[in-house]
Amino acid sequence: MLQVRKEISDYEELMRSLRRQLHTQPELSDREYDTQEFIIEFLKGLKLDEIQSMAETGVKDLILTPGASETLGFRADMDALYISEQNNCSYASKRPGIMHACGHDGHMALLLGLARWCSEHRDSLKYNIVFIFQPGEEGTGGAVRMIKAGVLENPRVDRLYGYHLMPEMEIGKIAVVSGPLMAGACEFDIKITGRSAHGAAPYKGIDALAVASECYLAIQNILTRTLPPDICALITVGRLSAGTRRNIVAGEALMECTMRTFEEDTYAGLKNRIIDKITAAASSSGAKAEFIEHVRYPAVVNPSSLAVGVVKLLETDALEEISPLMIAEDFSFYQKACEALFMFLGCSGSESLHSAKFDFDESALLYGLELYIRIIEN
Repeated sequence: MLQVRKEISDYEELMRSLRRQLHTQPELSDREYDTQEFIIEFLKGLKLDEIQSMAETGVKDLILTPGASETLGFRADMDALYISEQNNCSYASKRPGIMHACGHDGHMALLLGLARWCSEHRDSLKYNIVFIFQPGEEGTGGAVRMIKAGVLENPRVDRLYGYHLMPEMEIGKIAVVSGPLMAGACEFDIKITGRSAHGAAPYKGIDALAVASECYLAIQNILTRTLPPDICALITVGRLSAGTRRNIVAGEALMECTMRTFEEDTYAGLKNRIIDKITAAASSSGAKAEFIEHVRYPAVVNPSSLAVGVVKLLETDALEEISPLMIAEDFSFYQKACEALFMFLGCSGSESLHSAKFDFDESALLYGLELYIRIIEN
């Protein structure tokens, strides 16, 4: 377990209070206006060097250290999920149908705690420090907008760090992986356009539902028949909608899908095979098939130089061994722009992420703060 210095023990209550306040007021992606205001008001009290609103609802704050030759960045995501909370606690969500079920409230509280610590230790800092509060991680790619808005510039961020709470890991444990950590993900639709007709005369129409069914079966064979067993990839068709009434041949069908891979070549190959399969299925019936790509996140791949450096700061029994996961994170976009390391922070939750009953012991945040301080001090 990571050993926490006594001098930061008081931060546990601070971060617990911040997290619970944020938990009561969750906001969806790109609508984090109250959250932004909450963060800015807290940061104003620390009197750091510059607070900026970015990408509509994001926040950047920084400490400029005289003579610093490097700039370190630390990132937390801000958005919540379309989930109705089922926890019966004093800090449960006050916004029906919206919940911090992925720990982003904890990520923000931890980063605010770090900002407080840095403000109290300015004289001993040797780096410029940038605090990044990013909107829209849950599917809208807020990292891209923050980067375009210049969050990594002025000063240029040399190294960036981020956490995600992990309920499957014990408190005091941290997973630091060199290389692939999280899969790349693409949300895409398959739209089938046929021709509707009366159910009593199906020969006059082109059944889009039947074509969609063929496409679904064809897609299921792609992974098992075209990829070697050592290549990790997933294709999920999560929703299929078609037709308007029981006695009308469906003129349109829509399949809502996701694809997850670690390699860019694998993604490109699978995408081409899907297009080939659905085009063939549609053409054989006289229908039209479209592949519509929406949000796409690259894989999170940690640079070995940063991973090795952080591992050296950990006690041996604090390091959690973990295999790459098929979940996705837009932290990967920062990794395209600078040296950036993403880690998992154990929080011993009884429920999984995205559960309506997700909660965690905020004492976990103290261990995340301790490691961030070690990174800053080394």
